[in-house]
Amino acid sequence: MGNLVLLHIGCGNRIYEGFINSDKNVNGRPIEEMDLAKPWPYVDESIDGIVSMHVMQQLTWRELLVAFPEAYRVLKKGGLRIPFGLE
Repeated sequence: MGNLVLLHIGCGNRIYEGFINSDKNVNGRPIEEMDLAKPWPYVDESIDGIVSMHVMQQLTWRELLVAFPEAYRVLKKGGLRIPFGLE
């Protein structure tokens, strides 16, 4: 996927090569710990694409009020938001 910076949020045990795989509870897994309901640890427009599968429906309204604006803040203009499966 070249030099794209791709973020897989709420990855659980599904780790994608070439992505920054993140979840709230890392528990020793080789992924980045990230709470979607708090400011995301990325600068504005620094991510080329975001993948989330079976994640957003698990969040409360208050958490979504943080997560959606954060996703759009870190996503580059013209970036991709892939809402489900890569298979």
